[in-house]
Amino acid sequence: TFDSKKVWIKEETERIEVINEGDKKVAYTLFDPNRKIIKTVEFEKGLEELKNQASKAKNMIDRYDAILALEDYPLDDKFDFLISQYYEEPFHGVRAEIVSQLMIDPSKLTDDQLKNIVNDKHQRVRESAIKHIDVVSEEMRPLFEKLLTDSSYAVVEKALYKLSAQHPEHVARYLELTKNDYGRGNYVKVAWLEIAAGIDLEKHLPQLIDMTSQSYEFLTRVNAMRVLERLNHLDDKVIANLVDAILNPNRRLSGPAASTLK
Repeated sequence: TFDSKKVWIKEETERIEVINEGDKKVAYTLFDPNRKIIKTVEFEKGLEELKNQASKAKNMIDRYDAILALEDYPLDDKFDFLISQYYEEPFHGVRAEIVSQLMIDPSKLTDDQLKNIVNDKHQRVRESAIKHIDVVSEEMRPLFEKLLTDSSYAVVEKALYKLSAQHPEHVARYLELTKNDYGRGNYVKVAWLEIAAGIDLEKHLPQLIDMTSQSYEFLTRVNAMRVLERLNHLDDKVIANLVDAILNPNRRLSGPAASTLK
């Protein structure tokens, strides 16, 4: 059962009472269900109340808020609940947040649980898995390597960076697998070039520099700028491309270009 009350807030401070007839045990409480009002709220809730809200609330955003609040609790206190909720939750955004917390210690997951997460039907969940796992162990490596051929370029990019950094002995194979991938804003290609430049800078640097020019759309240019900044490379061509970008009316291009030049 549930009780609800709708009121107008007229004063700076008001006290609202919801009568609990029959003195029933309260599973959880919502202020402004489904987040319909623009507001800032401080509402402390205990572990059990958050679990109840995450598993029973009708609206997705109320379940998401509860899962997000569980982030402050130790994994041991919520692990079993998060696993069961992962399988019950229909919305990918909530599952992605659950996975981000489970990846704090993936060793707690069974092989089947880890496989289900890495093979989740939605790319946001798969992306969350590779993004939030700190260490891809040798035992987990073959499973996460499958993400290098994922249908989502965002997943491929994150998998390429993480696997190459943690398993450098396999970098040549990872680059071969992804050499023809590009993605929106050339995210995968730029990541590929950055990693390949670590092996042969002279060979791959010219293409990265060219990607900062007006021959490419702004997302590619920004991605390439950030890589050149990480590589600490600046020459006359890069300066010319950055100045051109700074003069562009698109602030999403001119802002990062100015930051990179500085």
